[in-house]
Amino acid sequence: MDKPYIKSFPFAGRQLAFSQPDGNSFDVIGWGNHHYTIFETVDGFRVIKDQYTGTYQYARLNETSDKLIPSGIILDKEREATNLSFAKNLRLIHEKQKQDDFINSVDSLVKPRWLQRYEQINADQISSNLSDSAPLLDSDKHHVVGDIVGLCIVVAFPDESIPSFITTSEVDDFFNLRGYTGFGNNGSVCDYFLENSDGKLKYKNVIAPYYTAKQNKSYYSDKTQPYGTRSEELVIEALEYLELNDFNFSSLSVDDENYVHAISILYAGDFDHDTQLGVDGLFPHTGYFSKEYMLSPEKIANDYIVVNISDQLLLGTICHETGHLICNFPDLYDEFKPPSFGVGAFCLMSNSLDIDDKNPSQVCAYLKYRAGWSNNILNVEEDSNLVIQSGTNNFYIHRKNEREYFIIENRQQSGRDKNIPSAGIAIWHVDIDGSNNHEQMTAKYHFECSLVQADGRYDLEKKQGNWEGDATDLFYAGNNDQFNDNTTPDSRWWDGTLSNLEIYDITNSSVKMGFKARIS
Repeated sequence: MDKPYIKSFPFAGRQLAFSQPDGNSFDVIGWGNHHYTIFETVDGFRVIKDQYTGTYQYARLNETSDKLIPSGIILDKEREATNLSFAKNLRLIHEKQKQDDFINSVDSLVKPRWLQRYEQINADQISSNLSDSAPLLDSDKHHVVGDIVGLCIVVAFPDESIPSFITTSEVDDFFNLRGYTGFGNNGSVCDYFLENSDGKLKYKNVIAPYYTAKQNKSYYSDKTQPYGTRSEELVIEALEYLELNDFNFSSLSVDDENYVHAISILYAGDFDHDTQLGVDGLFPHTGYFSKEYMLSPEKIANDYIVVNISDQLLLGTICHETGHLICNFPDLYDEFKPPSFGVGAFCLMSNSLDIDDKNPSQVCAYLKYRAGWSNNILNVEEDSNLVIQSGTNNFYIHRKNEREYFIIENRQQSGRDKNIPSAGIAIWHVDIDGSNNHEQMTAKYHFECSLVQADGRYDLEKKQGNWEGDATDLFYAGNNDQFNDNTTPDSRWWDGTLSNLEIYDITNSSVKMGFKARIS
């Protein structure tokens, strides 16, 4: 069985170039992560790789319609798609149940340290007896603030080297240099978390000497091996190499149980995007050791990320996976199946990196709040005129209890949010008992964090339109300027009861926006 609880980076609507064995290339559009991938031609025909010939072919359903198989028709740039008899946008209806069975089968197994911390935060939140006037998560116990130091190891292979222009100095700058612009990135990894936390989290990395793996790359990416086992082997190799060469691990930050927060492995080259025949063992992901790895009596290695660097360093994937490691953030995209878009491009922990991997979107208000990054978190009060400014980490909240609430922020299309599809008031419906693998929008099955889409179409849950969201998803005058128990969308709790929250007279979209609110 694959290692459970591995978190891979999501991609949605990403254009990729696939190459045939004869050297011809063609463009595809891809969605997925290590659990599930879909690749289609730009005009919507499903693509699959034939394991015998190594060619990419148009896919068709088998006789029982429960599996995609190669059609025998090789993709050709010159082929007229209109002459094909295949249906477009082929999907398999049984895959959701398969993934749900997998989730249920691993619930009792060992979990990565970051996930244990995430679940502990939820448990503490549920057990707390906060008054109606007190803000949630007000204890410093779970805040991700201060200085955190991680370890980065760049790995080459005997048959694939790191480009000469990606030096240890370049990697150091990519992680740590304020104002970094290399490869067109908007700042360094440190910049990203420093800005999102409004100065509360300073995440730096120690860059270790480059390591060359013992085996060729194909050994670690072998699709016949349980997913995650060979990447774990690679990480252990690299750590053992550092230990043999007396590397000093003393500066690495640990959590309250002495687990090292972050180990990042950046490996040479690309990964195999086509996972129909199994998952590339080096598919970018957050992993963890089967057994704890002792770096010293005071430092235990457990969680790590594995990311390819190809011919450039890119913020998006590394920041997303680091969001798991150091911030205990969950994924906010539909992880195991393709029926929804999660929260689109409106949060780092969904699909934002697919708009621009060099400038991923901000972390959403919900996760900033969990991490202790909010400057002011104010209750929505009866008959109030409220003002909210973007880029300030100031939020409004209205809650049912310790688990379920609405949190409100202002998002504008500039800086980190330059590429989000809408600008205005973002209203997030949070229920920590939910899961962003559940798009059903019922009392029992719904997202942990859902973006209340102002246009009322629920495109993100229904997987309609654009995967990143659209221009009418946020609230502003001229689009939708009111939100209450009887509007579409409505402000009711997931069990259907009234929240009594009413927001109205929302102003035009701008850096500083106003709205009126009352608790009816």
